[in-house]
Amino acid sequence: MEFLARKGFQLFIRYLLVCFNENTYICIIINVKNNMKKLLFALSFIFVFLPGNAKSMREMWLSMPDSLMPYMNKNLRQEMIDFIDMKLHADVKNLLGDNSRMDTLTSNYVHLTMDTLTTVEMRLLPQTDTDSLLCMVTTVAGPAKESDITFFDSNWHPVYLKGAFGGKDQREIASELISRPDTMKEKRYEDLKAMIDPMMSYAKLSSSDGDITFLLSFPMLTKEDKKMIESIVLQRKFKWDGKRFN
Repeated sequence: MEFLARKGFQLFIRYLLVCFNENTYICIIINVKNNMKKLLFALSFIFVFLPGNAKSMREMWLSMPDSLMPYMNKNLRQEMIDFIDMKLHADVKNLLGDNSRMDTLTSNYVHLTMDTLTTVEMRLLPQTDTDSLLCMVTTVAGPAKESDITFFDSNWHPVYLKGAFGGKDQREIASELISRPDTMKEKRYEDLKAMIDPMMSYAKLSSSDGDITFLLSFPMLTKEDKKMIESIVLQRKFKWDGKRFN
């Protein structure tokens, strides 16, 4: 837009100079009018073909392909939205016969409890050079929590982000959620580390900003074992920077 305005102004000056050299003031008026028409036409053309406003989470939820969530068709998704608009609990019976609930809906975030084991979070992430990217975190507690993280563009086309989390992929994050304290002996650390097998992680999206937090799961540990390994367990938070989480 700035380029077109600048180009129009340059044309305007050029015609002024030519016309003054020829001492024809009528020419000035005609050329100014003609070039203003060209500029306005170009601007109107751009406005017509510019993409519309970025989709809201509500629009993304309703336009989501049924294949991504087969037990929640568009009618059920619309029903949830209707309940939210009426300020009622957004509970519906999904196509598997379980209760699903929309817990939170904002312009760029949604949290859903799909059944007793599964939650889904989605957040729209602004990008520096194109439409928002949607991050979907599906977490299943079976019984230990484990998340699957996927990205989509505004038309629900899958997007692969290499090294999306601080230069690493999701499966590489779990090993970074433990660390040996300076005061702990190496042997003790290795013994505690060996208790975490398999090493699984889950993620949480922030409802208020572009943060994602990774936490460790403990599928085979008793309550006492979990307390023992607390000293070596970390959380990792990454902030969206317009291209990836860092």
